[in-house]
Amino acid sequence: AKYVERWKKEENRIPNGLPVTQYLYDGAYVVKTLAEAVSKSGKPFTGQNVKDALVKIRTFDLPLTGKVTIRDNHTVTKPVYLATAKDGEFVGLGLYE
Repeated sequence: AKYVERWKKEENRIPNGLPVTQYLYDGAYVVKTLAEAVSKSGKPFTGQNVKDALVKIRTFDLPLTGKVTIRDNHTVTKPVYLATAKDGEFVGLGLYE
């Protein structure tokens, strides 16, 4: 809610593609956490070392969309907020887990 309110204040409208912008915003936090973990391990920043960090960390508590967990088979467990467009605005359909 704070993200949307800040956006409305600055741009005088809700963000286009709101769900996508939230996941993109949070994605940077995942990358940052993984980069820090690889750096702390003293290993070089390679795809394999990033993947190893991802498998080790597994759960990320993200600022906009909450907790996401990476399973053993590399699928994601995350609640999803669904919305529809009605009269030119997004209308929430609810949280699905």
